[in-house]
Amino acid sequence: MFEVEFQLVAPLVQSEPSREFVQVIKGEIRDAKLNIGVGRISALLVQVGRVADAGEDLFEVMDAESTELGKYHSAFFKSDDCDYKDKIRQQFIDIFGLDLLIIHYVEIQEAFRQHGFGLLAVSRTIDISARTADWSP
Repeated sequence: MFEVEFQLVAPLVQSEPSREFVQVIKGEIRDAKLNIGVGRISALLVQVGRVADAGEDLFEVMDAESTELGKYHSAFFKSDDCDYKDKIRQQFIDIFGLDLLIIHYVEIQEAFRQHGFGLLAVSRTIDISARTADWSP
């Protein structure tokens, strides 16, 4: 049986806004039966809904985390709002909610490639992050 063991780190006390609203998700893809790692996945979850509820500036939150996230903001979100640009909403009409999941990478060891483990890991990460989106540290 294969599984993804996720690690999610959250501060115990409030810190700067980027740390409160941007969750780093790391996962190890494992063969649980043999107890061996077969790959890794890394993602960021930007909890846009929580940013909006807190009245924070989404660009400031994302850019404070990294310049790369600031560029994602410019590409996907309206400049003065916590909402996706109209062209994004038109292209992806099934967008539900506001949160943004960014998959950084999926690595599968060569011996385990061509079995769909990477796609399964991405699917589970999306699934887990949808549940995590409502979670507040």
